[in-house]
Amino acid sequence: MHKFTLKIRDGKIVQILAKSGGDAIKKAVKAYGCQPDEIVVVAAQKIEAYRPK
Repeated sequence: MHKFTLKIRDGKIVQILAKSGGDAIKKAVKAYGCQPDEIVVVAAQKIEAYRPK
């Protein structure tokens, strides 16, 4: 899982958890109603969850 920081053309900066960059852009398009070419990926960070057994 990765945390992507996306910048949308209207100036909003959002953080989305997704498996890939394309998946993050799809989620942003669905949530904010913008076009894929209006989104810029600013940063990506790998998230590792610690799950004790």
